[in-house]
Amino acid sequence: MPITYNSNHKMLVIRTEKSAYAVQVNPDGYLSNLYWGPMISRDNDFPVSDVRYGRCGARISARRIREEYSCWGGIFSEEPCIKVLYPDNVRDVEAVYVSHSISEDKMSAVITLKDIAYDLYIDLCYRIYTGLDIIDRHAVIRNGMDKPVKLENAASAVWYMPDDLIDYRLTYMTSRWGREYDIQRIEVPTGGKFVIDSRSGVSNSHMYPYFGLDEGSATERDGKYWFGTLQWSVNHKITVENDDFIGITRVTGGINDFDFDWQLDPGCEFETPIFTCGFTERGFGGASRMLHDYQRLYINPRAYAEKPLPVIYNSWCAFEFDVDAAKIGELAEIAAKIGVELFVIDDGWFGTRTSDKAGLGDWYPDPNRFPEGLGPVIKQVNDLGMMFGIWVEPEMVNPDSELYRAHPDWVISFPTRNRELSRSQCILNIARDDVKEFIIGFLDKLLSENNIGYLKWDMNRFVSQPGWDSVPECRQRGFWYTYGKNLHDIFRYINEKFPDVIVENCASGGLRADLAMTNYCSRLNRSDNQDPLDELYLHEGFTYVNRSRSAGGAGHIGADGYGINRRFAPLEYRARIGMMGSLGMSLDLRKCDEERLAKLTEFVRIDKELRQTVQTGDLYRLVSAREDDYCAYEFVSRDGSEAVVFIFGKSMNYQRSFPRLKLDGLDPAAEYSIEGYRDMSGEGLMNIGLRFSLRGDFDSKLIRIKRK
Repeated sequence: MPITYNSNHKMLVIRTEKSAYAVQVNPDGYLSNLYWGPMISRDNDFPVSDVRYGRCGARISARRIREEYSCWGGIFSEEPCIKVLYPDNVRDVEAVYVSHSISEDKMSAVITLKDIAYDLYIDLCYRIYTGLDIIDRHAVIRNGMDKPVKLENAASAVWYMPDDLIDYRLTYMTSRWGREYDIQRIEVPTGGKFVIDSRSGVSNSHMYPYFGLDEGSATERDGKYWFGTLQWSVNHKITVENDDFIGITRVTGGINDFDFDWQLDPGCEFETPIFTCGFTERGFGGASRMLHDYQRLYINPRAYAEKPLPVIYNSWCAFEFDVDAAKIGELAEIAAKIGVELFVIDDGWFGTRTSDKAGLGDWYPDPNRFPEGLGPVIKQVNDLGMMFGIWVEPEMVNPDSELYRAHPDWVISFPTRNRELSRSQCILNIARDDVKEFIIGFLDKLLSENNIGYLKWDMNRFVSQPGWDSVPECRQRGFWYTYGKNLHDIFRYINEKFPDVIVENCASGGLRADLAMTNYCSRLNRSDNQDPLDELYLHEGFTYVNRSRSAGGAGHIGADGYGINRRFAPLEYRARIGMMGSLGMSLDLRKCDEERLAKLTEFVRIDKELRQTVQTGDLYRLVSAREDDYCAYEFVSRDGSEAVVFIFGKSMNYQRSFPRLKLDGLDPAAEYSIEGYRDMSGEGLMNIGLRFSLRGDFDSKLIRIKRK
């Protein structure tokens, strides 16, 4: 059974498909972690929670060695899960086991702890999923006292690595605009802390909320790998520690305790974000596929979770702000002819929005450019056989707007400071319920009154001056948490009321592509960087957590030389990169000659043939752009009957030959037909592989494989 309780050992054991996780109530009543790793079938085989001795012979309590929810207090000085200030100014937490419950289907459990002197309760929540080696964990902290308690830290969970190894290798991803999901690997520092965090109000503005640990030898295809990511879209913190004194490596994660505290009133509770973690013996790729399946089966919006997303055209690069009904109509006619299925009007359709200096917050069609509103434009797009989509930036407001003039108090700011502008805009305080309701209201009206099938939600600046002068001091530093919860409430409302609307999340490109957003968004902006070579690196890091099909943006096929590096690449090269996500384009179709339009039509046709396998199948990153001067991605259908391989050359400065490309994920016993090759078995394709050649820079291959 997946989750069981052994009363003889006072041990709760979580068994997933191929892994095990165990905790135990020790003789003193504390809850200790025993194990997390490959499957252990017998309860008696797990190690026992007991007293240990440090490097200098110091006797260390079993409570402090692997405490399942580490409390700040006593002699504990490592990264805590919880730190509080009690009404009598005691700042020490000592929590013991009270009870546990296991759901009827044995797929979830709750363990309740309580402070030994105060009515402060901590519910540790666990959930697992059929067929996956993933565990979701979070905590609910409850105040049973008659006075408030101040939470100064409230992490979601702490995870312990097997302690027979000290020198773990850490995988993490740095991030900035245009260079998101940049994979890094280091040995975990000994005796210190390595912090993966964000303080900007956006989840992966500097570091993506993800960690991976291995024994130093894991590869893309093989090796033990412990990994995890937070489902949180605001400030996060993941701390990786190697305690050389007693030989333990731990990972603590949750909301960022920087500029945070929370007054927990009597009878109230505080719920932390979910910390999703897993274990695999199939290396980095196995971890990614597990997270992809987790999203596809359990957390993606259901309407599109297991079916392909449409081919998208976005108007931004064609018009920027110079958009009107006539121009949209002309462009939509051409888009429909080449096979586009979803036409999106980007920025510039509303209020007085002729530049980025005005109009944000005034969410009604510009009467000069859309004199009859959006209705006729949407009807024209729908009559051409396409869905209609629209761009919004609900969290922002320009000082030059009707909304700002009516509600200057809605802006995040400090009263004695000049309001800081970035991109000529301020940030609405979504932590305020009236602001949350305003955003829900205008989105509800927009989607209810128009046949809109796609909503592109943008967020184009970091949070600064996080003041909230209408609440007392004891609530000030709760701003970040409330902002995050209310943000998710808005997305949840849209999902529930308009379940068939595709939502894309964008934040200065890909700076909020966290796992929380995949609960609400079928598409995530991977990056504003549409440079064809950069995309090869971006896609590798993006797919460590996110499904390949989620990779969005203004348009993969943009104008020649458009973007950060102004690099030119063949149209076919850019199209094939786009096919690995949900294909989008943004080049001005009105300026394309018949030959180019014919090529685009053909690329759209090919994408529609491949996308069931690419968008809903398993991804195998066969060759990394980070490690060679070419890269290769393989997609295999759920039943193993079809595979699609993309190979991309990049900046080759010499003539070279290539090793055979060994595939993965196929049925070894099946025979496959391969475009341009002789038939081979799955066994042969995976162990011998395919010969191929590239002519150099910006050459690419698309290989289609089908079971006979």
